[in-house]
Amino acid sequence: MEKPKNKMEISITSDTLNLEIVENFIREMFLKYNIDKGLFTKVLICVNEAVVNSIEHGNKFDKKKIVVIKSYYCHNYLYFKIIDEGEGFDYKEIIDPTSDDNIFKESGRGIYIIKNMSDAIVFRSTGNIVEFKVKSDEQN
Repeated sequence: MEKPKNKMEISITSDTLNLEIVENFIREMFLKYNIDKGLFTKVLICVNEAVVNSIEHGNKFDKKKIVVIKSYYCHNYLYFKIIDEGEGFDYKEIIDPTSDDNIFKESGRGIYIIKNMSDAIVFRSTGNIVEFKVKSDEQN
């Protein structure tokens, strides 16, 4: 069985100003491992949505708490794991932001975006860990 390769990881404090660090992390990953540049925007949006959720809802903007972003490439997929230090949430109760009752509400949009732009999304632990993958058509 092929082992994951191209593992990378960063930790940031819970401040949305650190999204620039996250973008640079993703850019470095794409350059270092020659990943199809056409996937960059999709990956960046998904990772940013997960990180913003971790900062805002998980760590509640507490700058003493960190968000960890782990990634690796394996079997033509880019895998991401976003971990925060929050209490988590019941991911089974996520609202559908496209329903008539919720169309003007802001909550639930980040997860909705990740679900629709990634190839799979999973919540671990108490909901303070989100994992998703994005398919790459290239063989690295």
